[in-house]
Amino acid sequence: MDGTGDLFDPLLKELGDRLAFNVIRYPVNSRDGYSKLTEFVRLKLPSEGKFILLGESFSGPIAVTLAAELNPRLVGLILCCTFVSNPQPSIGVFQQILPLWVIELSSTKIMIRSMLGRFSNKAVCELIQKAIKSVPTKTFKSRMIAAMSVNVENELVATNVPILYLKASNDWFIPKSVPVRIKRLKTTVRIANIDGPHFLLQANPRGAAAEILDFASALQFTK
Repeated sequence: MDGTGDLFDPLLKELGDRLAFNVIRYPVNSRDGYSKLTEFVRLKLPSEGKFILLGESFSGPIAVTLAAELNPRLVGLILCCTFVSNPQPSIGVFQQILPLWVIELSSTKIMIRSMLGRFSNKAVCELIQKAIKSVPTKTFKSRMIAAMSVNVENELVATNVPILYLKASNDWFIPKSVPVRIKRLKTTVRIANIDGPHFLLQANPRGAAAEILDFASALQFTK
């Protein structure tokens, strides 16, 4: 949700030179919703060659929307700890009055350690805290509100490329019902269960990288 792209560093280090990658970073001060952010990402997609699109957490609906457009260069879609409709419907009714201090609290070391649980370590905590603090609180709130009202289920159904869903074993934000729903909507989705928290790519980049490389290899996409 921070959109800085910095939280991909652990995964990119694990992937090394086995995959070429391009991290798309959102404007930190932008309070744009999914529609404008999707357009922002669309303009940054590769103009030549084949590519795989990865959408993590907040960015999942953007990746699904773009995949549904049947871009001839897109050969695969990876969804990580994400959703295609409101993942927390019980929160949705309170979205407009969500206090900013709740979001600010999420940037504290104590809260980050709590979210990571047994997967917590100093390096990951500091990386997450730095990313969260680099984005204005009001930007986080606008994106959280957007996440509570998005619905790209039809776009998921319309997608015709192979899809891999990376599911964290201890995801505190995405209920287990979410990947079940995604699998029901699109039966061809392959769900990979990986040991880790919602911050999966940061806490267990090795496990995530292994699944990503297997997926890319099957598509004849690795070096």
